[in-house]
Amino acid sequence: MLESAGEKLRLEAGQAFVIPYGATVKWQASAGLQYCFVAVMTPAEPGRSPLQLDLAAPLQPCAPPAAEVLLGPAPKAWSVPLYEAGDLRVGLWQCEAYARREVRPAYTELMYLLEGGMQLAPEHGTPVQVEAGEVIVAPAGLANAWTSERVVRKVYCIWG
Repeated sequence: MLESAGEKLRLEAGQAFVIPYGATVKWQASAGLQYCFVAVMTPAEPGRSPLQLDLAAPLQPCAPPAAEVLLGPAPKAWSVPLYEAGDLRVGLWQCEAYARREVRPAYTELMYLLEGGMQLAPEHGTPVQVEAGEVIVAPAGLANAWTSERVVRKVYCIWG
């Protein structure tokens, strides 16, 4: 349960939310709570309340990964932005199976997989398989390759 500015937001397992920077929040959790979070200093938004993210929001077609990094045909992709503040962007993204070569992003991304799975192969590291229900952070500047053999749907949290 999150309480802010007289509003209460009750969350269940598998749900996601944003607490705007500068919001005053009272947090009450059940025993055994497991969570993952990212703290990003964005422009202050005092008086704003926590926002539950709609993980079932309808998606719109969007550009697939850039052709120059793909190792096969371009997949179809869809997305919808859910929250933005400063250098922080949070949204949903879905894409058909594809593989791409190593890229070195200029931003950090936290991914919470809702459906599917993929393998990220970091530069000079062991490939990591990520499945629905798992979270992974890809730091800015760390080169990684992506391979998915089925549709992936994720919550993204990009900053930088």
